[in-house]
Amino acid sequence: MKKKVIGCLVVLSVVALMLSACSAGRVEGNITIDPQTGAGTKIFTVDVDKNDVKQVDNNFNKYDEDGNLTEEGQVTSPEALFDLFKASVPAGFTVTMEDVVNMEAKSDEDETEVDRGHYKYIVTFTFTSVDDYNAKIKQLVGEALYNKFSEELVDNDGDPAPLALAEIKRTEANGKVTATFTEDVRNLDVFALWAATTLKADTTGVYHETLPTDSMSQICTVGPDAVYAIKFGDVEETFEVAQMETNIMSVSAVYTAPTAAPTAAPTAAETTTTASTNAPTGVGHSYAALVILGGAVITTLLVAGKKSKA
Repeated sequence: MKKKVIGCLVVLSVVALMLSACSAGRVEGNITIDPQTGAGTKIFTVDVDKNDVKQVDNNFNKYDEDGNLTEEGQVTSPEALFDLFKASVPAGFTVTMEDVVNMEAKSDEDETEVDRGHYKYIVTFTFTSVDDYNAKIKQLVGEALYNKFSEELVDNDGDPAPLALAEIKRTEANGKVTATFTEDVRNLDVFALWAATTLKADTTGVYHETLPTDSMSQICTVGPDAVYAIKFGDVEETFEVAQMETNIMSVSAVYTAPTAAPTAAPTAAETTTTASTNAPTGVGHSYAALVILGGAVITTLLVAGKKSKA
């Protein structure tokens, strides 16, 4: 298995600047996909810091020893947020939660230990092909909202810069197939949008923050320390988003061509070309992003090597 960590130039896809007092949550994603079939598993995670993490406003309600509410947080409780996320994903998606403990001294002067860990919310779905993957990314937020978000993306020149669909392209030569998977890193922005709209639309009292109806600015931001992992067959690459030059992630893998002809034609998002010479076997580059709950939403995008914003 090949593993690589790649860094380039800073880019923030959905959003940008974390508020120093509200850097509460972090989102990242990873995907595992079969180069031959296009089937795989997608995982998005949201890490929401506990109240005792430095520079974090109360993310969750605080109670005294008798169970009386002493301070209201942005969210009622970790369990309530878990239930809200579970109720908000499409059928076939799963949500799990992990309690990540990190005990530290309060300060240099006070050695009393506090938990400065976080709660990890994990959203997972499987797909049978790249077309199915693209459809489920849209399904997460609803096709209408996905299309609206995509249509409003522009580059610095004001030209449209819509989301690109994921693809697998294959080239066959001398009994070997080189498959290249490409995906728009702004799919993580779509996940940020899902988290934001889920909280903003809550009517159960889980989410307490009051925001203008047209603003998601204090719910989701993309942080500069994001990493994104792609496992494409036997090739595994992890990329530092803060250093991307383009919105399109790309990773390649090589496998032995099947001896029998495929029983079905490739899907719309998958193409195979036969070449008379050896196909390149180099591994391409992929890039990714993190999302933070609570921060100013300022979209900064790169498209085909050019910065873009929405």
